[in-house]
Formats: sequence, C-alpha cells, structure tokens
Amino acid sequence: MTTQYGNRPTGQQPHGAPQGTARHERLAVAAIVVSAVGLVGGMVLGALLA
Repeated sequence: MTTQYGNRPTGQQPHGAPQGTARHERLAVAAIVVSAVGLVGGMVLGALLA
C-alpha cells in the first residue's frame, strides 16, 4: 500500500509541471504585451506632443 501511495504523488507532479510552465508562459506573454503597448503608446504620445 505504501508503494501505491508513493507512486501517486510522483504521477501528479508531471501533471502539475505543465500547468506551472503554462502560467509562466502566460505571465511572460502578458509582460511582453504590456511592455510593447507601453512603448508604442509612449511613441504615439511623443509624436502627438511633438
């Protein structure tokens, strides 16, 4: 019984890893999008004010 319970957590870890990487990828994409929008927005505002 102990071996079965020991194998279950190991089987759950691979399933949890992709979810963690997916979250990190989403955060990275969101950060890139926000930074890109900020740069473009700054350029547009600079062009309008100039």
